[in-house]
Amino acid sequence: MGTIKNNKLNYALFTIIAVASFMLVFNLSEAYKNVVAEQDKSEISKFLMNVKEAEVDEFLRENGDVVLYLASASDKEMLEFEDEMIEMIKNNDLVNNFVMLDTDKFVNDDFYNNFSSEYGFVDIVLTYPNLIVFENHEIKDILIFGDEQIEIDDVETFLINNEVMIKND
Repeated sequence: MGTIKNNKLNYALFTIIAVASFMLVFNLSEAYKNVVAEQDKSEISKFLMNVKEAEVDEFLRENGDVVLYLASASDKEMLEFEDEMIEMIKNNDLVNNFVMLDTDKFVNDDFYNNFSSEYGFVDIVLTYPNLIVFENHEIKDILIFGDEQIEIDDVETFLINNEVMIKND
């Protein structure tokens, strides 16, 4: 009879250890995925304030004058350009003027259509990445990057023309 109790206790102990081990491995796996995902993000997505898809309308209502950088945080082709953009933003003290919306995190397939019709640029075919200057809660101008390699000089000219940045002589 003592052997049966020991067997039940051993099975219970084994079950508890197996479940605890599974939970530990699962949690470590999730933590590792988060670390890898954070490392894969571009520097600019870590540098600029990020707004989520669900929060963008509210953010724009509260912050009427802002430059929205709409881009993928995992686009490796943009890394060099984004490093230059970070330097430009730092050198001109513009960090409070910019916010990023990471297109990788879009949950709603209709986000672009809803956003386009809300802010009145329905007829423009928008590609990512791009910069959108908002003034008084409305779109003032859009710099569409398209298929061409954008240069930091193009961004500076765009920001100067839209009075976001002062021309340095």
